[in-house]
Amino acid sequence: LLIQIFVGTISLNIFISAVQLRQQGVQQQTQRLPLYLWVVLFAEFAFQGIHQTLDLVNILLNSVHIVAVLLVTRFASLSMGIAHNARPFIVFYVLSCLCTLAFSYAGLGFQVVAFPVALAGAVPLFHIFFTAISSGRWKSLTFAQKFYLAISILMGFHYLDYPFLRPYPSTTIFGASLQYAIVHTYSILIPMLVTENAYR
Repeated sequence: LLIQIFVGTISLNIFISAVQLRQQGVQQQTQRLPLYLWVVLFAEFAFQGIHQTLDLVNILLNSVHIVAVLLVTRFASLSMGIAHNARPFIVFYVLSCLCTLAFSYAGLGFQVVAFPVALAGAVPLFHIFFTAISSGRWKSLTFAQKFYLAISILMGFHYLDYPFLRPYPSTTIFGASLQYAIVHTYSILIPMLVTENAYR
């Protein structure tokens, strides 16, 4: 049931983002990014379902969440005026994949092999949050914008839990429930922020 609700939420938000894009035009990236994000999240969910065996392939398929992460942080950067350069995080992700490959071929355990790419997905989310605070932008943000950044931090911790929760069936449901809660919250916040930004 959770899977059906999750897919339904993403599908509905693809539709909502497309409608908002059609109504408000494509002049700004902040009006296009949500549609890209929901399509990527749908693809990410499909990739995770392709290969359920806990091995290197599963880890690398799971690591495609970096695309969604970069879209989340890009949206925050543009809509909230927070300085954020994606290039260092892309380089970090590539290096993390190389570490994951090296750890796998060295025969290390699942947690050690999966952790580098999990960390690569979390770091950009932590960076955008703490940049908002350290730059002074936090004080001028709206409640919805602050909530979006707070959920992004939670999303970062969720990616970090993958190496530790995924191997155990008893904890997998916790990770899946947390992922759904994050996606559902984004589904409320993102349309609000798009509208807020359009009429700023």
